[in-house]
Amino acid sequence: MEGINSDSCPVVSGVPLGSVLGPLLFLVYINDLPNSLDQRTNVRLFADDCLLYRPIMGPDDSAQLQADLGMLTDWETKWQMSFNPTKCETIHITTKKQPIITTYTLQNHPLRRSMDARYLGINITPNLSWNTHIKNVVGKASQTLGFVQRTLRACSSQVKKTAYLSIVRPKLEYAVSVWDPHTKTNIKKLEGVQRRAARFCVGDFRRTSSVSAMLQSLNWPSLKNRRNRSKLHMLYKMKNNLVDTNLPPQTLQPATRRPLHFIEPHSTILAYQHSFFPSTIRLWNQLSDKCKQANTITTYDSQLPQPYHSYNDVQRP
Repeated sequence: MEGINSDSCPVVSGVPLGSVLGPLLFLVYINDLPNSLDQRTNVRLFADDCLLYRPIMGPDDSAQLQADLGMLTDWETKWQMSFNPTKCETIHITTKKQPIITTYTLQNHPLRRSMDARYLGINITPNLSWNTHIKNVVGKASQTLGFVQRTLRACSSQVKKTAYLSIVRPKLEYAVSVWDPHTKTNIKKLEGVQRRAARFCVGDFRRTSSVSAMLQSLNWPSLKNRRNRSKLHMLYKMKNNLVDTNLPPQTLQPATRRPLHFIEPHSTILAYQHSFFPSTIRLWNQLSDKCKQANTITTYDSQLPQPYHSYNDVQRP
């Protein structure tokens, strides 16, 4: 009630939920966690999630990673914060036929080896295939679209369109810069959700009707087009230090003869060829010099060409 204060209570541990200062205090509290780990072990902290990874080239690397897990146990003892080993898991990302597989422990509890690890809403598999993630994304988006169709059946086209753009399409585009698919099968699965939504918004379910014409009337670009745009936005921000990514100097190397071009990284591994940097650099190098030299993200966005994509230039699975 306005004007009324609750009784005071001392907080001896933890952080009050829903407070403004709480998240900052928690981050300060755990900020020294990476300091006790080996320099070659990478650690990523996001809210209360902690991710450790390092290249495993031999038994010594496995032993060091286990030692780092031991250091985490010492850290939690020191600061009276307990990890839950039953919620922790490991994943071995490799293309080797005979990889080095090690069972790691935390608090003497063997960590489960996962073939489908979920990190910050992204499904990661040992071969870095996005099939599982896209299957989950399409499933959740389809469920939400089904709910919208049942609930807003009698509503106007504008209401239906707003619902799709607000609560369905975001499910299809969360973190797309990371998992943008290159196979025709996965691209069609994602586009299929939007095509069903277009029929619903227009109210035309006839087989003879053109869904492409519906999409054009709704002014909805393809999801592939939007993913390309999203990746180019991210690359522009990285190039101009608008996001804190801490990239190695060799990541974005200007071409010798065309300084506004970047050298495309090469690899025989398909997953890497179609990962963010190689695929986005290919798109970047097709842009005009005027677009690349844009002073603001708004100017840059207005000069991006359309469309980026046709189904003829994607690989079959």
